[in-house]
Amino acid sequence: MADVQLENGHFHIANELVEALVRTPLNGSQSRIVWAVIRETYGWNRKLARLSMRRIAAMTGIDRRNVRREVSTLVNAGVIVRRGQNGEGPQLGIAKDYESWKLDRGRGASSPPGVNSPQGVNWQPKKEGEFTPLKEKTVLKTKARAKKPRAADRRYQPLVDHYLKRTEELTGTKPFDAADGKNLRDLLARNPETLLTEITRWLDNAFDSTKTYPLQPGFRMTEFCRQYAKYTRGPLLADQRRGQGGMTQEELHAAAKLEIQKAQEAYATP
Repeated sequence: MADVQLENGHFHIANELVEALVRTPLNGSQSRIVWAVIRETYGWNRKLARLSMRRIAAMTGIDRRNVRREVSTLVNAGVIVRRGQNGEGPQLGIAKDYESWKLDRGRGASSPPGVNSPQGVNWQPKKEGEFTPLKEKTVLKTKARAKKPRAADRRYQPLVDHYLKRTEELTGTKPFDAADGKNLRDLLARNPETLLTEITRWLDNAFDSTKTYPLQPGFRMTEFCRQYAKYTRGPLLADQRRGQGGMTQEELHAAAKLEIQKAQEAYATP
């Protein structure tokens, strides 16, 4: 059981700054990054701390590429200040002038009511534990944004269609289930900037391989998503001397398809 005691370490932070953070609609990653910066600055009684993206990723458990992207968003929004840059990482700190925070609404975050908002609602506390209520119009807009479904990744369905086509050509079946879909969405989330054509090329490299999957029975989208890094440079070939005495790629594929058919027939026989 955790034993949290002030004597084990604590930091001082102004209530007004905490209230600004509470009202600011940061996404999950942004919020964790902000508190990591607070820990490394106010936690050591300093305004700035030299923090690398690797260090923040280790503290928060967020992928380093996402850390770099979200830190840039927070810096551009004025929530985090960044000073200098060298091999050890930039100096980061929290911008105390919360009235200048401007979050990009296009990235799923927006300015808190009363901070750079057209409504200009004052949400400063009247007294301890009491805040000025938001205007009704602002509340309705906030609820509407919260209920808006997340847009589907446009790369998802074309990749599914291409996978099913290639799988049917190879095995005569179209295996795809919820686990395959989840793993594909996870792969796309890990590669948000990668073009559809590039991921399609990786998938083709997997199907054109003669050394590992998909020639083995049971190949699924899940296997590709777990091992896609193997196929980013090209197909994995069992015989690098194709055309010099070894089986051609087409012959290997035909042999593999025959083996799969035999296995399916044997399984279906009572």
